[in-house]
Amino acid sequence: MSDTRHLSTEADERIENRSCDLPDDMLLRIFYFVPTKVAAATAVLSKRWRHIWTMMPQISFKDEGSESLEQALQLHKAPKLECLLFILCSVHVDVRKFVENAVKRGVEVVEFEYNLIGVPTRLPKILYTCDTLVDLTLSNQILVDVSSQARLPSLLYLMLMNVVYKDEDSLVSLLSSSPVL
Repeated sequence: MSDTRHLSTEADERIENRSCDLPDDMLLRIFYFVPTKVAAATAVLSKRWRHIWTMMPQISFKDEGSESLEQALQLHKAPKLECLLFILCSVHVDVRKFVENAVKRGVEVVEFEYNLIGVPTRLPKILYTCDTLVDLTLSNQILVDVSSQARLPSLLYLMLMNVVYKDEDSLVSLLSSSPVL
């Protein structure tokens, strides 16, 4: 019986060592398919993995507390941020600094679902002048406030569901600022 346990432990260690030996780009590819909180939790698995999640090309949160969001944004170091995903149902978070940070790092996909009752959330104007933004999805309790200075030259996909428009001009400005839409 002890031989069986010993063999099982050796097999587990070999599997663990194989996963620790994966190249960083492979780990980042795997992390791409899990929420940021899960990827960050892998830091405890190995010293080598401690900071790998901070280079993920996306930040994705589903109803996390504001402290974990703040910490993730401070620790995240990827020079390019391809995708920013938020689904918030019960936590009030000021998403402005997340959006500003993402735009500065060339974000291509932004998806916000804000399922909170109350005053709609206003996203910063910088989002509507993002040269790299290709796909924008805004859902529920988002205040669409777009000025005539909006410029979204790369926007190919736009989905607006149950949003609140500041005025009719906001929708017109958003659509007219997206020549390839």
